[in-house]
Amino acid sequence: MVQATVNIYRRGRVSRAMIVLLGCAVALTMVIGCEAKAPPKVPPPPVDVAAVKQMDMPVDYITTGLVSPLKSVSLRAQVGSYVVGTPVEEGQLVQEGQTVFQLDLRTFDANANVAAGTLEQTKAQLVNAELQLKRGEELLKQKYMSQQDYDSLQAQADSLRAGVQAMTASLARAQLDRVFTTIRAPFTGRLGLLLVHKGDLVKVNDTALATLNQTKPIDVQFSVPEKHLPIVRAAMAKGDVPPVQAKAPGPTGGVVTGKLNFIDNQVNAATGSVLLKGRFSNDNETLWPGQYVETTLQLGVQHNALVIPRQAVQTGQLGEYVWLLNGEFKAEIRQVKTGPSRNDLTIIDDGLKAGETVVVDGQIRLAPGVKAEVRKQITVGEPTS
Repeated sequence: MVQATVNIYRRGRVSRAMIVLLGCAVALTMVIGCEAKAPPKVPPPPVDVAAVKQMDMPVDYITTGLVSPLKSVSLRAQVGSYVVGTPVEEGQLVQEGQTVFQLDLRTFDANANVAAGTLEQTKAQLVNAELQLKRGEELLKQKYMSQQDYDSLQAQADSLRAGVQAMTASLARAQLDRVFTTIRAPFTGRLGLLLVHKGDLVKVNDTALATLNQTKPIDVQFSVPEKHLPIVRAAMAKGDVPPVQAKAPGPTGGVVTGKLNFIDNQVNAATGSVLLKGRFSNDNETLWPGQYVETTLQLGVQHNALVIPRQAVQTGQLGEYVWLLNGEFKAEIRQVKTGPSRNDLTIIDDGLKAGETVVVDGQIRLAPGVKAEVRKQITVGEPTS
């Protein structure tokens, strides 16, 4: 009986302890819950925006062009001899008529002297033959010379006249060969590698000695789809030569402007395009032969076009789109149809209205319905030519 009373007492004490512990746990939870702070508000994402502008916009066709020299020639020897001098450096800009290679001319001096001496000798023989022929005419009239002897004198004189002509030509050829020992630049241009040097033996038209390219002015050749050909030809026919821009690669390439000067006489049936050439003054040699450049041909002007910065146009699975901010600065997506671009501006053919606000920078943090903060208002200006 005593033992049972003790057990009941112990069970009651344990239960009261558990109740106390449970109460403490609940109280602690309430204290912690009261002390927890609400999460901080996320600030609206900053964005750069621009208003859709209606303006006249030049329509360009942009493609890749190849820079080609206006003239290019491989310098070769017209006579065979040893190289005795190269008074220029590789890569040098040389003027028309400037000496590039000098060949040994001693053999050609000797040949010219031999030809000159032979010519004088033949001339002297011709003088004597003509005197003999003149005497023969008098003797033939007086019947002191036969016709056969006179004909021999005539043939000898004719032969010597032909000999004088041949020797005159030989002397001219020898003198011309001597001129050919000096190889000059046929036009002003820039040299490439010198493939022969002092002491090398060159043969007639055997190998190229160097390549000379005219770089000022210079051409850029490129192709456009045949659908643009009528526009280009119409402009050329009116005398409105379309401008062409070329942008050299690299941070220091720069943009230079020239004019269209050539339209090929046929369309490439395989590609459906036509070859064009633009000519550039290239005074600073911005363009270099063999270089690929971004080429822009101005096809015309689209009046009252809707224009936005090119950076505002995004590309997704459904095509091109832009982010807009409504009157409450909340973001929304709008699918658009774009037209040509020029100078970081893009024409919008469908999807936008003048005055609507598009996001130019900061799109990555946007979501539909998210309120954004305008960090910068960009003004869409007139494109530069």
